[in-house]
Amino acid sequence: MRQEFNNINPNKLHDELISKGIVPILVESDIKDKEYIAENTWITFADDVDTTKIDEVIKKHDPSQIVVPTQDEILRAKIIKDGVTMQLKQMKQDQINANLLAQIAKLTGGTK
Repeated sequence: MRQEFNNINPNKLHDELISKGIVPILVESDIKDKEYIAENTWITFADDVDTTKIDEVIKKHDPSQIVVPTQDEILRAKIIKDGVTMQLKQMKQDQINANLLAQIAKLTGGTK
């Protein structure tokens, strides 16, 4: 079954359909180079596809451009994540050290 859609973002719609369990057989469009909205898009689905699900995805479809983070944003996020990971590891190690000191103190007759 082939359906036609107008003024959509075919790449984004394709991903939205897949996220809802609808895998298109073929997506064609007249999208122009360096644009993200196609005037006309034709999507071929399996004959037994749930058209109600397709309609739900289409109704919710926002054709705006998918924002791709810059390389700097990706690096900043990685640095923050790595910093948090190191802090968590340090906190875990501090807890292990405190437990070991408490056990040593207990074994040697010191206080907890």
